[in-house]
Amino acid sequence: MDLLINNAVAVDLDTGRETKCAVWIEKGRIQGLSEPLTGERADTAAEILLDAGGAYILPGLIDFHTHLYTKGSGFGLNGDLLLSSGVTMAVDMGTAGCAGYEAFRLTDILPRTINIRSFLNLSPVGQPGAGISEPLDRAAVKEGLMEELITKYADEIRGIKVRISRSIVGDLGIAPLEHALELGERWKLPVCVHTTDPPVRAEEIVSRLRPGDIYSHMYHNKGMTILKEDGGVQEAFKKAQKRGVILEVGNGRMNFNFEVAQQAVRDGVYPDIISSDATAATFANTPAMKDLAFVMSKFWNMGMPLHRVFDSVTRTPARCLGMEKQAGILKKGRSADLTILKVCEQDVEFSDSDGNVRKGTSLLVPVMTALNGKIVYLQGDIPLRKKRL
Repeated sequence: MDLLINNAVAVDLDTGRETKCAVWIEKGRIQGLSEPLTGERADTAAEILLDAGGAYILPGLIDFHTHLYTKGSGFGLNGDLLLSSGVTMAVDMGTAGCAGYEAFRLTDILPRTINIRSFLNLSPVGQPGAGISEPLDRAAVKEGLMEELITKYADEIRGIKVRISRSIVGDLGIAPLEHALELGERWKLPVCVHTTDPPVRAEEIVSRLRPGDIYSHMYHNKGMTILKEDGGVQEAFKKAQKRGVILEVGNGRMNFNFEVAQQAVRDGVYPDIISSDATAATFANTPAMKDLAFVMSKFWNMGMPLHRVFDSVTRTPARCLGMEKQAGILKKGRSADLTILKVCEQDVEFSDSDGNVRKGTSLLVPVMTALNGKIVYLQGDIPLRKKRL
């Protein structure tokens, strides 16, 4: 064997059951899971032995909402920086439109180590940042070029992104979302809709979405939100979640509010996908987000069961990307894209977009990231040694 990860803890994503295990890796793939090894057997089982010390082992984390177009957007972050946060696959959520997608591939997909998938922005210019809003009227959308790219890069482009904040759509209202859904139906792709400060009531948006579509920034507090006036979650959202609409965090710096989130959690509405919305300005640089593991920790401290937290960054986003047979589950034969997270019991503060603070007592800390069986990030205190002859 090339690599043995010993003394790890795997979590059943359906039941939460925890099992101590060893993970065997050869030629970039998981060869099996077993009980932990001890003594000489552990020392000689593989070329490299990593002792997880009771930390959690997960299929590589998927950060479903990031912005990675470094040469074409003020939001763009070098995707490989996410490896240190336990992320093995990142989704660029509409930073590039059809006008810049080829350049985005050349500068920010092909050169990177991390796996990258993307949602193509409905607007040709994508999300430039720097206070520039993308044009979204039908005359501006280049359907022909979008279709060419989606066909050419079918393995990369996994959906369509549209932002419908009032400051972006103006008098167009909800028409850009309807256009995106029309194209999503035509091309059999999910649509992710940015919903902060929308032009219509939130239930009008979520009621239009199809199973597999994504309602992003579900806990924002700008304009009309997912809550009723009495504080409970609108029934339209509960019904949408039951029929397969994906409710996604997209935390970022401006899109998460504790009051909205805590009222929703009290009403039993947890996110299907936890995501960071990492950008060059926010990654590891803002108390409201920091990185994906930090956002996961926030929801765990809010009462979301740990196995559901883990599911929301592995199996569910893999399924949403149409990659459930390739990623998201610890299973023999799968690519050895893996993340190890340890639990640090300590006082920690979590902030939201409006300056509100909540305190917690547990933090999930990434200590190892592996891609195709190769360790690409390792925290210094994790025991790692070569095979003893």
